[in-house]
Amino acid sequence: MARSALVGASLILVAGFVSDDLRPWLWLIALVIGLFGPLLIDLGAWRLQPAHFVERHGLVIIIALGESLIAVGVGARATSVSAAVIVASLLGLAIATSFWIAYFDFFAVRFQRLLTETRGVAQIALARDAYTYLHLPMVAGIVLTAVAMRKAVAHVGADLHTIPALALCGGSALYVGSYLGIRWRVSRTLRSGRLVATLVFVALFPVALVTPAIVALALVAATWVALHAYEFIWWREARSETRGLRDAASSP
Repeated sequence: MARSALVGASLILVAGFVSDDLRPWLWLIALVIGLFGPLLIDLGAWRLQPAHFVERHGLVIIIALGESLIAVGVGARATSVSAAVIVASLLGLAIATSFWIAYFDFFAVRFQRLLTETRGVAQIALARDAYTYLHLPMVAGIVLTAVAMRKAVAHVGADLHTIPALALCGGSALYVGSYLGIRWRVSRTLRSGRLVATLVFVALFPVALVTPAIVALALVAATWVALHAYEFIWWREARSETRGLRDAASSP
């Protein structure tokens, strides 16, 4: 990876000595090289330990979720405590918890098993695509939602501006959409309750612009709850099997 990493780093260094007009273009080129450089690397030289690999990326998600919880607290601290602020904080907590459930209750264990059952270059390519290109939007979705929840909790009775509304609805859409990308990468199918949820999150954006922030939070949280209810019922056998795999892996 040194070749693409050194080229990107060199461009960032050079950007510090050029005009303001040219600097953003060098940053953009460095970003493209950093993101797409791994596509040009020979995968045959890599070795993967699935359990460790999945665990490390799960910790990244936990760190991002911590940012969401902090954002709710900061938003509540920025205003006087009232019943509406308490309700909005609980809705924010429900959204953050939904992120956790969507990742750790099913996906992490299942995908670790999938990586374990895959061999050679195909395993490395799958890990790269899922945990580099499709994991990054998950983290971005959590961070965007954290920004929006901070604004929403601090101004529960006011309409959200364009950026916070887009971050609130788009963050969840981006997060759930990442799983659709992984599903497509693995099975070339998109039939899923998460596809419907993604479309609902996108459709909520114009609604979030014209309703109080607490209502927008409630609509996003309700969509998450509906998605979980669907998956808990429809995929209950697969989830039971997944919990069995997780318990077996954690037992001494």
